[in-house]
Amino acid sequence: MKRKSNALENLDKAFSELQIFSKTEKPSKLERAGIIQAFEFTFELIWKVFKVVAEEEGLSAPSPKSAFKQAYKMGIIQDEAVWIKLLDSRNLTTHTYNEELAESIYRDIVNRYVPEFARAIQAIKTRQKSLG
Repeated sequence: MKRKSNALENLDKAFSELQIFSKTEKPSKLERAGIIQAFEFTFELIWKVFKVVAEEEGLSAPSPKSAFKQAYKMGIIQDEAVWIKLLDSRNLTTHTYNEELAESIYRDIVNRYVPEFARAIQAIKTRQKSLG
């Protein structure tokens, strides 16, 4: 339980920063790069929280994709396809030197992924409260 608590606390901090950064209107290239980096941090933390939750349920989730599948099965996320797209975007962030790709990922982060992260984090917290 302590492990999940620390992981969730770190996730909350990273996600709070992502939320703040993502509200920047017309970000410069530098600001956009910072938003993408905050997305990467949040992504890494959320899939690891999913992994911990899955393991507590006796499920295996050794990779982000498997963690998303388990989170879907547990009802933490509602649309597995969005999370697979999110994973694809995360894998493409190493190519942010491509201006069009960076802009596309940035738009997805702000318009799709931040709300998805928020729903999943709330579902985890609700689940945690209901389990005691």
